[in-house]
Amino acid sequence: MAQLVEHIVHIDGVTGSSPVATTWIEPRGSIFFVVEDLMYSIEHFQQLNKPESMILTQHSRKRFSERGISIEDIQYVFKTGEIIEQYPEDWPIPSCLILGYSGERVLHVVASIDDEMIYLITAYAPSPEKWDSDWKTRKEENQ
Repeated sequence: MAQLVEHIVHIDGVTGSSPVATTWIEPRGSIFFVVEDLMYSIEHFQQLNKPESMILTQHSRKRFSERGISIEDIQYVFKTGEIIEQYPEDWPIPSCLILGYSGERVLHVVASIDDEMIYLITAYAPSPEKWDSDWKTRKEENQ
């Protein structure tokens, strides 16, 4: 049986500025593994919200261009946004889905962070066919 230990991870010595970490101690045979899931906070993204702290892959640059999404749009999402889904199992580091606005435009941004950088994975305008009108809730696939 796994044992759960929750704690706050402090980054740069600022209480409450960083993700909550959930540490699972899991027995597997006679060996115990420590698995840590980070729970990101929007405040951490807001602290790092400047273009020089954002890393885009060639793939994400291409998708942003195709979708007419700029770095300024992403900055507004981080400024106005909220985390609506956490992906603690993503590899190589956990990520999350952020809902926010750039002007009147609703955007979803999938991103990850460490102590110094934001890693932009993708961004898109959520589809009304896939998302409820609050843009936070996925519609059932069998509707």
